[in-house]
Amino acid sequence: MDVEAIDLETLALFAAVAETASFTRGAARVFRTQPVASNRIAGLERALGAALFNREGASVRLTAAGETLYGYAKRLLALRAEALEAIGRAKGEVAGDLAIGASTIPATYLVPRWAARFHKRFPKVRLRVAVHATADVIRRVHDGELDFGVVGDRAASAQVHCVSMTGAGDEIVLAVPARHALARARGPLAPQDLKKQPLVLRGAGSGTRSVLERVLRRVGMSLSRDCDVICEVDSTEAAREAVKAGIGIAFLSALAVAGPRACREVVVRRLAGVDLHRPFYLVTPKNRKLTRAARAFVEIARGRG
Repeated sequence: MDVEAIDLETLALFAAVAETASFTRGAARVFRTQPVASNRIAGLERALGAALFNREGASVRLTAAGETLYGYAKRLLALRAEALEAIGRAKGEVAGDLAIGASTIPATYLVPRWAARFHKRFPKVRLRVAVHATADVIRRVHDGELDFGVVGDRAASAQVHCVSMTGAGDEIVLAVPARHALARARGPLAPQDLKKQPLVLRGAGSGTRSVLERVLRRVGMSLSRDCDVICEVDSTEAAREAVKAGIGIAFLSALAVAGPRACREVVVRRLAGVDLHRPFYLVTPKNRKLTRAARAFVEIARGRG
């Protein structure tokens, strides 16, 4: 067995490929190219004398040997992170890697501003921001793929801490095509005005969708019974573009429909008696402590840093 092929950088690459089910995405996560990833994993498989992945078209899946190695790789990588944290603490500096998960809206409109302030203060930390649906961020924080997350809906999970972030909030509004009849109505709309309107909806797991479903239940409505859902999309940008194209109406973050271009093509409406303001939530693991870099970023996000 060629133990020299089993170094920590190769194990980090192996874990990234396993978690993304893709050589291309896994390589990008650790700032490598797909050919480098393929060569390093092939060398690792030769050193171990075992196949680690089953190739299934564009995706890959761990073999039994791969599953075994993955558990040990995560423990070794966690130990490396712990060692670097301890050394940084002894030197009085903040350094290392920081993996942040965020749902679409905070990832697009909030995290970049926080990251700019963070990088100015802590230039030795390398940031990675992963954009996922709220439910996926929560799962990945718990599984250790992400240090922490920022999402648009409270986590219904006993496996993570989830607290609202003071000063980081949003409002969900009804986005209507500029030529739609509802765009010409005066004053707030009644919830019943939504019935049988063509609706573009965010996919399951979206924080925006979860908030909308809860609010509609409070006024005696449901998406399945009272709304004509003609299209589901996986991103806010896709929903906004669908509204611009006149496909239907959509509930979107007010942050996503701000700006002069959006104002010309999309009209923002609100519902009478329905409060769609929401905070953003910080998701942190219960099974491990935040690193110094993670704590420093969280303080900036909370407006304290």
